[in-house]
Amino acid sequence: MTSAMLTDFLKSMALLGAFLLLGVFLRAKVKILQKAFIPASVIGGFLLLIFGPQCLDILPVPSEWFSVYSLLPGVLIVPVVAAVPLGLTIGRGTGGDDPEVLKNVLPLLGIGFGVSMIQFVIGYLTQACFSNLYDLYHVFGIELAIGFVGGHGTAGTLGNMLSELNLPYWEISQGVATTTATFGIVGGILIGILMINWAARHGQTAL
Repeated sequence: MTSAMLTDFLKSMALLGAFLLLGVFLRAKVKILQKAFIPASVIGGFLLLIFGPQCLDILPVPSEWFSVYSLLPGVLIVPVVAAVPLGLTIGRGTGGDDPEVLKNVLPLLGIGFGVSMIQFVIGYLTQACFSNLYDLYHVFGIELAIGFVGGHGTAGTLGNMLSELNLPYWEISQGVATTTATFGIVGGILIGILMINWAARHGQTAL
C-alpha cells in the first residue's frame, strides 16, 4: 500500500466517522428517532447516501471511497461474529446466570430457522417466476432473503465471494443484498417498536 492509498483510505474513514457522529447527534436531539430506536449508523448512512453523488450530489465524494465502503462489511463481520459468544454462560450456575436461558434460546432458533427458510423459498420462487421476463443474474433470488436473514455483514460477504469468483455482477449483487438488509433492519425496528407498544398497552409485557 502506498502513502497515497493510505491517505485516501484515512480520508474515506474520516468522512464515514463524521457522518456516524452526525447520526449520533441527531439521534440524541430528535425525539422521533429515539422513540423509533433507529441506529445512529443507519441515520448517518442515509444522510451520506442522500447528500452523496448517488442522490443530491452535494458532497463531492470520490467513487473510490464507496468502493472501500462496500468492502468493509465483509471484513468487519468477522470480529462481530467471533465476539458473539464472549461472556455467554449457559446452564445452571451462580452469579446471576439464567437457568431458563435454553428455554428461550431454542424456540428462538427454531423460529429464526423457519422464517429464514420461508424467505429463501420466496427468493427462489421470485427468481424462477421472473427470470424469463427479465435478464436476472443467477443469484438474484437468494439476495432477497440473504439481506433479511444475515444483514449487512452477510451482504458484504456475498459481494466478496462473488468478486473472488470473478463474476461481473458482484457489485450489483452486493448492492441488492445491502438494500434488503437495510429494509430489514429499519423495518424490523419500526415493526418491533409498534408490536412492543401494542403489547405494553394490552398488558402483555413483563414491564
